[in-house]
Amino acid sequence: MLLHNSACYALCRFDLFEAEARRLLADRLPVPAYDHLLKLSHCFNVLDARGAVGVTERANCFATLRALSREVTSECGLWLAALHRVMPRRALFFTSKCSLWLAALHV
Repeated sequence: MLLHNSACYALCRFDLFEAEARRLLADRLPVPAYDHLLKLSHCFNVLDARGAVGVTERANCFATLRALSREVTSECGLWLAALHRVMPRRALFFTSKCSLWLAALHV
């Protein structure tokens, strides 16, 4: 796929996935926002592999990814509370996973 993916198309998708992740976070939906964050990260990797981003753009992309990651993790508590009401045993598993994820992001 990398050979057939144009840099312009990947950059448009990067902007699209960022906007969609922010919209989902505004609607307080952290899990779909996390999905779009992963897609955003993939678009960045495609752009970086093709050499389509300069040093400044690369730093801006990293800042975008990091800010969205922090927003998703801050909303993760809301998702876990809702999950705990529906499936208490499953919520305990995800609570331990999210605490590891939070610790890794805030280092």
